[in-house]
Amino acid sequence: SLATYLSQNGPTNSADEAKVITTPRVIFGADHPLIEMIFLALCACISDADCRGDVKYYENATLDWLRTSFPFKRGFPLYDTLGLVFSSLDTAEFYVAIQTLA
Repeated sequence: SLATYLSQNGPTNSADEAKVITTPRVIFGADHPLIEMIFLALCACISDADCRGDVKYYENATLDWLRTSFPFKRGFPLYDTLGLVFSSLDTAEFYVAIQTLA
């Protein structure tokens, strides 16, 4: 599954994230692992979410299923947090990191 592949091949903690994707998350999103936010966003987009509100609706509708893949120990990030975190990522760096998972 996508979650298995991401958890085995993607960054698993903050130190690993820094090696793959520069995450300037000082205030927003620091409580949520980036890999969980990426997984949530990818699954929501695959399910036809096209805005942060749709992602929030998706996470509420699929809460139990999402937690079978990642623990989401601190719950789900607010949709504003998702927007702030993803907008702060270097787009080219993020694209390269996602391509290495394919």
